[in-house]
Amino acid sequence: MYASYVFLDRFKGFYGTDFGDFVFTSTDAGGGERAKHYHKKVIGSGLAFGNKVKSYTEDKKEVESVDIVGNVDGKNVMIIEDMIDTGGSILKAAEAAKNKGANNITVAAAHGIFSGDAEEKLTGAYNSRLIDKVWCSDSVFHCKDFLQRNKWLEEISVAGLFARVIQKIHHGEGVSEIYRG
Repeated sequence: MYASYVFLDRFKGFYGTDFGDFVFTSTDAGGGERAKHYHKKVIGSGLAFGNKVKSYTEDKKEVESVDIVGNVDGKNVMIIEDMIDTGGSILKAAEAAKNKGANNITVAAAHGIFSGDAEEKLTGAYNSRLIDKVWCSDSVFHCKDFLQRNKWLEEISVAGLFARVIQKIHHGEGVSEIYRG
């Protein structure tokens, strides 16, 4: 099951139908297919890709840099991720996009883990206008206090998607038609 189908409905409702100034991007080559999927579903949008460099030590790995490959100058950028753990990758990608002239930066991630100091980093990025919004599904539980405290976060429920898939399976029907359109 893919959260993108729920996200795309919400994005279109929130942003309208004009995505001519939108560019979908990833933080790294592995996420390029996710960004490409959104780009294909949103007519008129642009596409860029992230190139991430990590450093590894015995006790941790760290994102050194992310370079955005593609035109984001004067565009609204949506960084597409599978999950946000510490927030390092998306913040480096957001900085790279801003340095290349991006206007507003939104992040969409299926799973918002927000471990370590992710909350503080994302709050700082929101307060400094580096990012405008983080959209994530409710696949990971966040208490009401966390959701109310973090104005940068909008949680999107995937319960309806799960219900439709369960219903299709229960009736012996294919689930692929849920993803068409």
